[in-house]
Amino acid sequence: MKMEGFMGFKLLLILQLVSIMGSHSMLLNDSSMYEKGGLGFRVHLNRRDNHLGVPDRIRFAVERSQNRIGNLTLGIRTPVHVGNGEFLMSLSVGTPGVRIKAIMDTGSDLIWTQCKPCKPCMRQRAPPFDPRKSITYKRLSCNDRFCQEMEPLRLRCLRGCQYTYSYADATYTAGDLAYETFTIGRRAKAREIVFGCGYRNQGKYHGNNGLVGLGRGPLSLISQLGPKISYKFSYCLLPISSPHSQTSPMFFGHAADFRGGQTLSLVQNKRNPSLWYIPMTGVSVSGEALQVTSRAFRVKRSGSGGVIIDSGTTLTYFVRSVYRPLRKAIRKAVGLKPVKEVPVSLDLCYGARPKRWPSVTFHFQGGIDMNLPVGNYFIEAGPDLWCLAFAESGSFSVLGNFAQQNFHFLFDHARNEVSFKPENCSSL
Repeated sequence: MKMEGFMGFKLLLILQLVSIMGSHSMLLNDSSMYEKGGLGFRVHLNRRDNHLGVPDRIRFAVERSQNRIGNLTLGIRTPVHVGNGEFLMSLSVGTPGVRIKAIMDTGSDLIWTQCKPCKPCMRQRAPPFDPRKSITYKRLSCNDRFCQEMEPLRLRCLRGCQYTYSYADATYTAGDLAYETFTIGRRAKAREIVFGCGYRNQGKYHGNNGLVGLGRGPLSLISQLGPKISYKFSYCLLPISSPHSQTSPMFFGHAADFRGGQTLSLVQNKRNPSLWYIPMTGVSVSGEALQVTSRAFRVKRSGSGGVIIDSGTTLTYFVRSVYRPLRKAIRKAVGLKPVKEVPVSLDLCYGARPKRWPSVTFHFQGGIDMNLPVGNYFIEAGPDLWCLAFAESGSFSVLGNFAQQNFHFLFDHARNEVSFKPENCSSL
């Protein structure tokens, strides 16, 4: 699959947000979380479309992945990148708490949910959050220091501090920035968290209540919880074919730690500091390294290039100079004739199970390797149909969630590191 005009998905309106997050009054309380080693707790992630059969799950996930890869547009003034994520996180907002299911997204910062009265509203199963019924809801005023720090990007501030975020595909959310109490997991309560209360929403989030940003920017949940959770979280994603009753575990604080993993030092991108850039250097197929220069994986001065790890993108994307030789090497190793007509938008599919699968290894700085199980780069998209879960992008590369299945990933914002190890996620 070729992704044309990758940089053409420009934002129509810039999100009016602060660039530097100061400290504010925030408490995180749960007596069950104070265990040996500090503060830590667990939440459960549900995969979107779990009520559907596996072929339909795959088809919709691939479609959303292709939309998202366009929405992850890189630009100097785009601190938040809203996209169609794949895993839902359950949490409560307000006092008394209202339960919502929002997309867990490492590729964005802003926490937001639909609010009453919204017009237009995105379709969702539960009623939108009504801030008038919460005793802890407080809009940011124009004089609020967070709103004041928005001055260079602010278009107006009339009845409070407002945000607007929009895409060229007409997806958008707009409303008030406010403080509110969030309950994460069973009893972990965080007070005075800044979030977006969306009154005008339209797009492709059908069935979900909003989004929880887990990027590296100041408004992400990780940055706002901050030292209380040591700026870290981890998750272990179950395969897409798992029973709908199973959930993927996610951990915060000391509970996120694990032993025996490999650690990558994050790559910094000054133009896009919110994203988790990892130092990939190469790819091997069946033990043979692709003849690709390591520059193909580096962040460029313009802010393009590089490799991000993203929970909300299903497929793994590579720029053309990497994807074309990778696809060629896999096709040669499989040795079968590809199927032309397939029900999913993937460009290398086989109608028969290969007698032997090629091995695929991702190489990272420091001699670190990630050996992918075949189930992490070939999708069984239907009866007698196996498709490559890699695709081509135009500007930068993405390690998607399909390749992350049954790996435990730890994101440590304070140390600027990402660690990983193979894991049977259903056993955690």
